[in-house]
Amino acid sequence: MSASVQSAQTVWSDGVTHRFLTRAAEITGNHDLAVEVSEGQVEASSRCAGCGHREHTWFPREIHGRAQQHAEKCRAVPRPTV
Repeated sequence: MSASVQSAQTVWSDGVTHRFLTRAAEITGNHDLAVEVSEGQVEASSRCAGCGHREHTWFPREIHGRAQQHAEKCRAVPRPTV
């Protein structure tokens, strides 16, 4: 399955408005390793599925840049569950 098809089939979490693939997603092809951004009227938050890094801001316009910067550098892969 090609990466573009796999990406299109990835299910987004409820409330997520943007997803930025992490460096780990590019390396492994696992498109679940992304930074997800959720936005409200006056606040926004992001969470990295790779390392668990979270951010919260009262200025939603700022979160996209921060989330993208984190995704470009993050190579973390969560420990597999058994």
